[in-house]
Parts: sequence; structure tokens; C-alpha cells
Amino acid sequence: MRIGLVEVYVDDQDKARAFYTAVLGFRVKDDASYGDSARWLTVVSPEDPDGPQLLLAAMNEAAAALQAARREAGTPAVSFTAQDCQSDYTELVGRGAVFVSAPQQMGYGRTDAVFEDGCGNLLNLHPDSRPAMWLLMIVLHAVAALGAFAVGVAAIDPRRAGSHPWTLPALVGLLVAMTLFMIGAMAAHWSDLPGASQVVFSALVGLSLYMVYRAMHASNLADHEPHGHEPRHVDDLGFILIALFDGFVIVAAIDLGAPVWIVIPLAVLAVLVGHGAIQRVKSRVATPPPTTTGT
Repeated sequence: MRIGLVEVYVDDQDKARAFYTAVLGFRVKDDASYGDSARWLTVVSPEDPDGPQLLLAAMNEAAAALQAARREAGTPAVSFTAQDCQSDYTELVGRGAVFVSAPQQMGYGRTDAVFEDGCGNLLNLHPDSRPAMWLLMIVLHAVAALGAFAVGVAAIDPRRAGSHPWTLPALVGLLVAMTLFMIGAMAAHWSDLPGASQVVFSALVGLSLYMVYRAMHASNLADHEPHGHEPRHVDDLGFILIALFDGFVIVAAIDLGAPVWIVIPLAVLAVLVGHGAIQRVKSRVATPPPTTTGT
């Protein structure tokens, strides 16, 4: 079973034909009279000419009441998908489409835009799906971030890091990979992101680069100052672990649909918990290991 036809009522079929073809770029599939005065008018996407048809049906009294209720509720009559929502938005505005809301990130993680068809209906525009490259970059970013967190936990004790010299170079490499994968994920759908999200993601890239710097700093300390660098070592790795832990908490809260007023306190709580844990590590490192004396 397949969807063959979707019906949308319009108050002027000639005007609707002009809008859905000249502005939206659809093609007329059928335009013929039937019955005494009815008109069968359908359009299809040029990308799928044998796919579902959109019937631009003449308005009647019952349909007018439904259309009015939908508009009052702000509910679009039809949703259209696009590979690049932001690019299509710009193109449609250039063709004369009137948007009620420009593309914006919604609470469920997708970008939506709402515009009018000039025939009484609201229409919705959103991306087909996240690009495959975006999904790959996100998965690799998450793997690198989890790996960096695990290595950071193992290396935060300077004595353990000294006995396992591979840990700090591995941490640097994982953080570099995490940053590159984040940049790749952003590039895969940058034009589909609203301005606020672009700013946030750019700030996250800056934070990731700073984490790389702190990891390199800790590695250089271990190489050039084998003694007396322990507090700075813990500070460097502690900052990295707190930043990563905070990121995990924020992402999990957002994915679970938590509102901003919950996400922000959770982020602050994560920082406080992380800071307390790092201070305990510093106290332990500052205490010299017990020595035994022979008798």
C-alpha cells in the first residue's frame, strides 16, 4: 500500500495552480473538468513525477471551517521536505513566498519553517533527514569523546600517567579527532542551522580546541618537568574531564527533551561535581605515598 494522493482545499484554483507551480516548482499532473462544474487539479514534485500527487481541491463550506480552525491553531495543511531547508527558504522568498516563520531549530531537533500558499493554507517546510555524513560524524565524535574521557580518567593521576607514557599523546589525539568530527558534523548541515545554533556550535569548537591545548600542555609538562608539575597536570586534565562530563550531561538532558531551566542547573551541577572530584584528586596527589622503613 502506498500514499497516492493528498488533498488540500484552496479558495482559488487558478491562483493555487500559479503558486504551486511558479513559486514551489511543482508540475501539473492533471487539470481537467469533471461533473457539472468541478475541476480536478493535481500537482507533483518534478523529483518524483510518479509519486504522491497533491490535489488542489475547490473550497466548500466544511473545508472552509477546517481551514479556518487550522490557521487559528497555526497548523500547516501540508508538509514539504527539502534537502537544504535554509537554501530553499531563501529561494522561495525570492520567488515571492510569504513565510510566517523562518527556518528555526525545533525542540525535537529538526529545522522547520512555515509559509502561506496565498489560498488560505499554511504550509510547512523541513529537511528530509539528517545527512548520512552528519550521522557518521556524530557517531565518530561521540566515540572519540568517550575515549578521551576514559583516557583522561586514567591519566589524571600524574604517577599513573608517568608509568603509562602513551596516555597523554593518546588523549591529545582523541581530542583532535573529536574536534575534527564535530567540525565535520557541522559542515554537513551548516546551512540548515539557525544563527543561534551556529554560534553555539562555533563556541563548542573553540572549547574543543582549548581542550586540545590543555592536553598538549599537560603532555609537555610531563616531558620537560618530570618533577613538580603534578598540580598543573591535574588542573589541565581536570578541566578537560569537567568540560567533557558537562557536555555529556547537557546533550543527554537535551535529548531527553528537558527544558532550558532544567538543562542550565544540570550543567552547573555537573561543573560543581566535577570540580569537587578534581580537588580530591589534587589532595591525594599532594600527599606523598607512605614509605616503609626496614628494621
